Amino acid sequence: MRVSYLIFFLIFSGQYLQAQIIRGNVSDRDTKEPIPFANVFFSGTLIGTTTDLEGNFSFTIAAEGKYELIVSYIGYHEYSRQILSTDELPFFQIVLNPEVIELKDIQVNADTAGWKNNYPVFRQLFLGETQNAAKVEIGNPRDIFLFFDKIENGLYAHARKEILIENYALGYRLGYVMQEFRMEYRSRRFYSFGVPRFMEMMPKRKGQMLRWEKARAKSYRGSFSHFLRSFKENTFVEEGFIVQELYRVPNRKRPPESLIKEKISAYDVSANKSTQVIISGSSDSDSLRYWMSMRRLPTVVDSLGKVLEDNGLIKGESMTYEGYLKIIYTKEPEEPGYSRYRRGGGSDNKQTSIVYFTDFLRIYENGYYDVEKVFFEGYMGWSSKIAEMLPLEYIPKTD
Repeated sequence: MRVSYLIFFLIFSGQYLQAQIIRGNVSDRDTKEPIPFANVFFSGTLIGTTTDLEGNFSFTIAAEGKYELIVSYIGYHEYSRQILSTDELPFFQIVLNPEVIELKDIQVNADTAGWKNNYPVFRQLFLGETQNAAKVEIGNPRDIFLFFDKIENGLYAHARKEILIENYALGYRLGYVMQEFRMEYRSRRFYSFGVPRFMEMMPKRKGQMLRWEKARAKSYRGSFSHFLRSFKENTFVEEGFIVQELYRVPNRKRPPESLIKEKISAYDVSANKSTQVIISGSSDSDSLRYWMSMRRLPTVVDSLGKVLEDNGLIKGESMTYEGYLKIIYTKEPEEPGYSRYRRGGGSDNKQTSIVYFTDFLRIYENGYYDVEKVFFEGYMGWSSKIAEMLPLEYIPKTD
């Protein structure tokens, strides 16, 4: 499953299959020779393997649902195919296309002179700013090319190789194929898309596995995965979520944009005719300062609707909702880092997020959903980064 940090994973216990096995072979398009040691996995999960010397692979699908099958190997284009476990699966004959690196492909935007300055910013955006982020290491940072576009006022990144990540806070190793990364400062929009491959780390000290499980459960609580799972099961209220409809409506305090431009333009004309610009007059509404303040007002404001008391939005396998939901998780405070990020109060504030559903969201039994249909603001948008990422199949252990 491909992920974005505006969009994240969700988890369900699922209905379990009886040892459904996926099998196949991986070969080179041109030579027809088998490709050994290629990575074959379901995106965003711990489920996967590598091909043997003959290019063959097989592994078991545990839970019903939708998966994204990924095959990757250095020097080849990635193979991707979405599959349903309920379908009769064929023997997959997968052919990888070699990457042809032309001169124009090498001439990518990469600000090598500014890499040292850009990398800390990239790391913070990519891994996050949570307490766990300080315990995450990128093993091959120099394989990440960075470019800051001064004209567009944006930071861009790409990587030809899989990014190797070790999360010592949660006990996972990740191989991450970056597909898109850009931070647009002018619009304050952040996009990060990629394919994660999870691997369990082996504990080195007594009690480390227990600490990892505790940290994983903490990352899960209050996450979008936790919310949607509890919402589907209609336990979200007792599990600590307050869910309320939210609407973005025009700001009545803000004059029409055309009027604001007209007034500010009039002062610009006045400034060109005289060396003295009057910014206040007999009426504050006639001052340049006033119209500049009107321009700074948001064009839309939030208007809250009804509080949801049950999961009536779930119909069959889908969440039948388009629009915004305000989601507050009451059983965990927001991290102090988020309080500083939003310049708010202390760390006792509850985790408050706004989730935008662009369309009805089908939810598969294994928790897979179409990530391009969900966007986050607030706490979930801040916390849903690599440092807090959990495998699709993760469910906290019960006491």
